[in-house]
Amino acid sequence: MSLKSLGVLVCLLACQAGAALASNLNFLRDDAPITRFNQKDMQLMQDALDKAMNAEPGTKVEWANDKSGASGSITQLGRFERAGAECRKAEFTTRYKTIRGGGEYNFCKTAQGIWQLVQ
Repeated sequence: MSLKSLGVLVCLLACQAGAALASNLNFLRDDAPITRFNQKDMQLMQDALDKAMNAEPGTKVEWANDKSGASGSITQLGRFERAGAECRKAEFTTRYKTIRGGGEYNFCKTAQGIWQLVQ
């Protein structure tokens, strides 16, 4: 993954969420699958995130890029509200060839309609 792509990813997922998220960025470790994703992988994962967040709780959305060996799934675990915002809890599974990663994360929808990672 290029430094530019990694920077865009970090901003998409965390920059606006504040310093409290810094302790929950294990998915960006050097050995994490997501650090090896290319732009197509990232787009596929973003599309899966949008589908999972707008689906019913329990819905699992899978994605894969056979050319790169990257794949994953996002399962919406539940809905909640925070400060009047529509929010979701989701479980991520990411894979790059034989490397696996994942975790549970909270997202809230911004006024612009974007799902943003929150603490």
